[in-house]
Amino acid sequence: MNRMKARLVNGYRVFQAPYGYHYERLNGQDKVLVRDEPLASIIQEA
Repeated sequence: MNRMKARLVNGYRVFQAPYGYHYERLNGQDKVLVRDEPLASIIQEA
């Protein structure tokens, strides 16, 4: 199984981050989505 398919199966997003989020490495894990403030709050309110 390739890496992209394995991440999808485990519930990770493998495509471009949506507006208001960005990828970041947390505690030695693979990259995960993290809110990009203040843009995320503006988009959520809209």
